[in-house]
Amino acid sequence: MTSAAIAQYEAASKAGDIDALMGTLASDAELVSPIVASFVIRGQKDLRILLDAVYRTIHDLSWGERVGDDDRVVMFAEAKIGPLRIGDAVLVDLAADGSIERMRPHLRPWLAATLFTLKMMPKMACHPGLLRRSWRPAEARMHY
Repeated sequence: MTSAAIAQYEAASKAGDIDALMGTLASDAELVSPIVASFVIRGQKDLRILLDAVYRTIHDLSWGERVGDDDRVVMFAEAKIGPLRIGDAVLVDLAADGSIERMRPHLRPWLAATLFTLKMMPKMACHPGLLRRSWRPAEARMHY
């Protein structure tokens, strides 16, 4: 049995409800960037900015099968970025209370992931503080 937070996250992301989505995350949640290996986005404030940009960039999101247990879940999604289909396999670590503690997305195929990156860059460039706080080259190599 997986956490209710996973189902709530999926529903909120499909609906574009960033407030409901944020309610599924632990206060110290983090997301390991699938684009920049040394970026780890941490905390509610920075994750709100990032996830809002993500779910405003993609469309036709659908969540598929989940695999996991009460501690770790892999969520599978498909969406469109422009005319291209993009897939995501997100490894999610859950906190003791069932909230989402860490997300590690894995985007595919390359062309769609590249288009996603190009569309996200201007949205994230408006937040240099988030980018500075997320840059963790030593940590990224050691733990993620």
